[in-house]
Amino acid sequence: TSKNSNDTVDYLQKLLGEVQDFNSTSMLALENTAFTLLKDSTNPANTTGGLVALSNLSIADMAPLLPAFDLLQNSNNVTSSFLGLNTLMNATIPTSLATSLFTSLENAISTGSNLTEVFEKMSAIIPPSLAGSATALENILVNAKDANKTLGDLSNIMAANLTSSPSAKGVLATITNLFDDATNKTLLLSSLTSLVSAVGNKNVTT
Repeated sequence: TSKNSNDTVDYLQKLLGEVQDFNSTSMLALENTAFTLLKDSTNPANTTGGLVALSNLSIADMAPLLPAFDLLQNSNNVTSSFLGLNTLMNATIPTSLATSLFTSLENAISTGSNLTEVFEKMSAIIPPSLAGSATALENILVNAKDANKTLGDLSNIMAANLTSSPSAKGVLATITNLFDDATNKTLLLSSLTSLVSAVGNKNVTT
């Protein structure tokens, strides 16, 4: 365990070194987030390594991912929404089908229709190979605090081609590893939102 502890300290030094130019408020917030996640992790060395990787992201890397973090912030069940997002990010949904689905869902949300019933009706146009993706989409929307806002985030994710972006998939893989090592999944995902926001500030000149 001594080696693991040393690895964790080394990684943590690297993480905090990434943000040495933060103002004191941002630095304190990042430290609190990092230590909270380490305390909750079943594998602190791996968790710190993941945090280091995320801290190396630039504004350009993170900007396309903001709708995904916004989606998680707007969820009543962040764990379910993350799992659904993970499924969608690893699926290949034809543009024509996505457009049809999103149009139908937008109309359903605007009229206050029951989303579960809407998905049941749409199952006829969804191929069996994408049934899991449809279920993931349904879970995300049903758990949203504001379904219309979440649908907008999903549209932005699709428009930015994040589902076919190697860099986005790489970031998601890092977050998934953190997720797997976290005892409190909701704490991890909510903390990562603030962490990514804080790390982004190091690239902004004021």
